[in-house]
Amino acid sequence: MVKRMLVGNGLFGGYPPNAPSGIAVENSNILELMAKGEKNIPTSPEEVFKDKVIEGDYDIPWEIKARPARIVYEGTVSAGGYPGGKGYGDVLERDPQAVVNDVRAEIISEWIAHNVYHVEYDTELWLADEEKTAGLRNKERENRLQRGKSYDEFEKEWLKRRPPENQLEYYGSWPDAKPLKRIIRL
Repeated sequence: MVKRMLVGNGLFGGYPPNAPSGIAVENSNILELMAKGEKNIPTSPEEVFKDKVIEGDYDIPWEIKARPARIVYEGTVSAGGYPGGKGYGDVLERDPQAVVNDVRAEIISEWIAHNVYHVEYDTELWLADEEKTAGLRNKERENRLQRGKSYDEFEKEWLKRRPPENQLEYYGSWPDAKPLKRIIRL
């Protein structure tokens, strides 16, 4: 039995995104800093939170879902966002007949039905074969476990990865994201 705690609704039974949060600084001195041409104006919510280079009344954490609307006064700095979109759910949990119906309607290909959703069906009657599909999906679950890695193994491999140099222009130095040049966002 799969247990889930939903904090938002995913699409078609998918998993929700992480809980969003952010930061707000009311009655800040940001406009003064900008007028003076200060060099330490933050360019990210992390800088506002960690370095607190802006004076004002900090509202941390600012739960975006808890306050979908708020009054913003002159000089207020607020930043936040959603760390990901809502998911569609595990393909192995999708109703097999719905997958067959999508193939018939040419929404997905036969290849997708077989290799992504792991659904077997009668191509003449357009009916899902529940028994064969269950076997294919159980096999895929076993394959997933075989392909899986411990977090330590994953992290060791992940930390060796690096984006191409031409994609780091606005990110900053790798991997610590220290600014390589001044970026002003208005």
